[in-house]
Amino acid sequence: MGKLSLRLAGGLASIGSLLASAVALGQPAPTTNYTSFDAVPGKTVQIGFFGSANKKECAPVHAPTIRVIEPPKAGTLMVRHGEVAADKVGSCAPFKVPVQVVLYTAGRGDADADRVIYEVTSATGQVNTYQITINIKNRPARSPAIQQPEQKS
Repeated sequence: MGKLSLRLAGGLASIGSLLASAVALGQPAPTTNYTSFDAVPGKTVQIGFFGSANKKECAPVHAPTIRVIEPPKAGTLMVRHGEVAADKVGSCAPFKVPVQVVLYTAGRGDADADRVIYEVTSATGQVNTYQITINIKNRPARSPAIQQPEQKS
């Protein structure tokens, strides 16, 4: 299991971050989050970033569990484990927080769009579903250099 070193300004603020207290008063109904990203074939795009910290105890919470419900059809989805330095969580001293990062790479082909659905379960048992639409932007084809006919003098 490799480590992903990420440092974020302002602590753990990022798209889809789950910053929650480790103590849940009651479990709300699962929610579905819809969003979209642009991707270029062969380039990896971060589509999710998830981690939790207990602000009262100034301690990390177990990284959330990610379950893929619908894998992409025109690309690949990767979930990587890592950790970030949480240096602005309440009045806490800096500490490391385990995170899960969701990455997507569009495949080469004719597809204009792709979709992926995954579920994130926090350490407190809260479940959030993410339905991501990926707009695949094919790179413009490089035009071959135009060869000039030889001039005879």
